[in-house]
Amino acid sequence: MCAGNGAVELYYDNSKKLETTTHGVKVTGSGNAPNNSNWDTASSITTSGSYGGGIAMIDGSAGFVQYLSGNGADWWLKSGADDATPETNIKATHNGAAELYYDGSVKLQTHTSGISVTGTAMVGYNGSTHYGGQFNDSQTSGTHIQFQRQGYNNGNITHDTNNSAYNTSGSDRTLKKNFEDWTDSYWTAFKNLKPQKFHFLTDEDSNPKCRGYIAQDLVATFPEAYPKEVVSDKYMFNPSGMVPYLMKTLQEAITKIETLETKVAALEGA
Repeated sequence: MCAGNGAVELYYDNSKKLETTTHGVKVTGSGNAPNNSNWDTASSITTSGSYGGGIAMIDGSAGFVQYLSGNGADWWLKSGADDATPETNIKATHNGAAELYYDGSVKLQTHTSGISVTGTAMVGYNGSTHYGGQFNDSQTSGTHIQFQRQGYNNGNITHDTNNSAYNTSGSDRTLKKNFEDWTDSYWTAFKNLKPQKFHFLTDEDSNPKCRGYIAQDLVATFPEAYPKEVVSDKYMFNPSGMVPYLMKTLQEAITKIETLETKVAALEGA
């Protein structure tokens, strides 16, 4: 049957099997998809205006519903045990984010600056072992992660067969300029350190206390060791930032030791 400015309907034994709609076609009963199609045999293929006029593929034998539904230039891929409460798997927004879901909750989202991951990013997750991040490659040695700023490498995580290393900055001479000798003394600064024992706010009072220092006491002297986190506006501790000061003070200590050794030798020879 054909209706002017309306639907075309196809029947079998006086029972309607296919009709056209504003959004596409509606199949009643079993629908066999064409050869080379990505659809398997479906018990019903219908449009759904409630999801913005997309396509719903219902496979009764497998017990799931798949939706490719759209609202303007946006679309979703949904699945569920029935068509009343479908669960979003993928959502794509025109000129906006693409989102991946697990059990109805968004886990990965793209945005103008890159991607956001909700939960733990398990890189190399093998389905049974849980890691906060796992990197696996076949190189005997190489770089797992490279950090850059304005096109320059300013740190990386490297590995060989049995070891890994976190390299916090570039050290090659060709990456630096405006050199001058560093002659400041840190002997007194280290001598006057005030070690503390304390609890973090998240600790129970019954927990063993941590040992360390307070950033506000030391940031003026060792700024690289106590950077401020931008979002929380709290000082952090960067052990690598303390290393140049320790090396410099060790050099001072060696000089003092050698001076004492020279004086002792002179006294013994007198």
